[in-house]
Amino acid sequence: MSGRLDVVPKIAVAVAVGRPSRNRETAQERYSPRLRDWLYAEWSAFKQLEAEDDARIQQTSSRYDAFWSIEQLIGILTFLKQRFPDKVQLVDLSRRFGVSGLKHPLLAVKLSDQAELDEDEPTIRFDGVHHACEPMGMMVILELIFALLTQYETDPEVKRWVDNLEIWFIPVVNVDGYSWMRETIRDSPWWRKNLRDNNRDGRFEPTTDGVDLNRNYNFNWSSGDAIGASWYFRGEAAGTEPEIALLTRLSREQNFTIGISYHSYGEGVLYPWNGYTDPPDLDLIVSLGTELAGAISREHGYGGYALSSLVGYLGQSSNWNYGELRTLDYTVEVGTDHIPHETMRSLGDAFIPGQTEQKTETRIHRMAEQQINGAKVLFRRMGGSQISGHLLDSQTGQGINGTLDVTRLDGTASHQLEGDHVRPRRTDPKTGRFERLLHPGKYRLSFTAKGYQEAIITVDIPTSGNDHQPLRVPLKRRQADQTLTY
Repeated sequence: MSGRLDVVPKIAVAVAVGRPSRNRETAQERYSPRLRDWLYAEWSAFKQLEAEDDARIQQTSSRYDAFWSIEQLIGILTFLKQRFPDKVQLVDLSRRFGVSGLKHPLLAVKLSDQAELDEDEPTIRFDGVHHACEPMGMMVILELIFALLTQYETDPEVKRWVDNLEIWFIPVVNVDGYSWMRETIRDSPWWRKNLRDNNRDGRFEPTTDGVDLNRNYNFNWSSGDAIGASWYFRGEAAGTEPEIALLTRLSREQNFTIGISYHSYGEGVLYPWNGYTDPPDLDLIVSLGTELAGAISREHGYGGYALSSLVGYLGQSSNWNYGELRTLDYTVEVGTDHIPHETMRSLGDAFIPGQTEQKTETRIHRMAEQQINGAKVLFRRMGGSQISGHLLDSQTGQGINGTLDVTRLDGTASHQLEGDHVRPRRTDPKTGRFERLLHPGKYRLSFTAKGYQEAIITVDIPTSGNDHQPLRVPLKRRQADQTLTY
């Protein structure tokens, strides 16, 4: 399935010639300087889009004026697809998985050297805006996409990532909630939910309606807030919201090795989890999280982000992705505001409190670029110490849909990296591909699949990822399943 978004070019034309946007000054606040300049140089319709901003900005303004609308986001992503056709796949997730119930398309972007092909490569995920009042996630993801595409030809490291990975981005998860928030509640920009009509009266009332999407995942969902009027309402049942149904289906399909979800605010990196049985990979999760947090500078320029844990008994995205799929998943709280605006009293020497203002553009651009350093940590770790390879039928050589259990061997002792409270890491059902990031050391691996005999092997993982050799693990069919059908 190619996942092409056939209607996007038509939407993009409407954006270019008829959509309200922002005036030149505010537009300069919306785009990073490099991205804005590049759009002016590369996209002829962009000047028309900017000219149409002038009229509307004279009539209304809000904290959201520095951020894209959903329609504008579609236009930009469509142009990037047209400009980099081999490296960008634009996917309407509602169409891909046949899920209805949203007013706006929930878009995903896949970057790879042959993006329209379903290659047998490791996958990594970046998403943003689970909460309607947290648009910085979208800006971070746009910055990441732009950096990878424009640095591909000049940066060997970027080229290696794009060539050898499938990199997925979901810029705005809560598409309807964000769009509604941006167009309506301009004086109260802290409402966070989607547009679920909780009482089914046919009217959307923000004080009583909506579901917190980051409480709707089916991992310890029952411990979430059951009160519909709460800002943290978990929903009537786990996974009821179309946005979460789409993300979890994509995650199961792609079996991401690492994931990151951008929120705002707090300048922190959150990992799964505390307040619940420890995750089996806790040492690795904390180690990678520490490196990720240290790579992202705070707004005032002193020190990196703080590292802390999520609450394990809530149905949040990082908890679900790790507990269900064993994806090493992190939540990053960007910046010091839900919706950054013109002024910020600096905590550092670069600005004098009460006297110096930072323009919104400067803040957004700085915060988004700071996140690139964190993303690089994850990209590099994708090539670090791990076990990977393919689980194959010993007779046909075809990939097998199976599971992988890992036990660490420390001398005469052993430590199983599994548990009843989490699911084991699975292989790709089509290719049998598996990846699992681990610390260097000696491990016992147990591969199982329905209808096959278990295979147990012992491996030594070297310190350098460059020394890693993918495994080919054949499984024999059980005696009763030896007959093959062709």
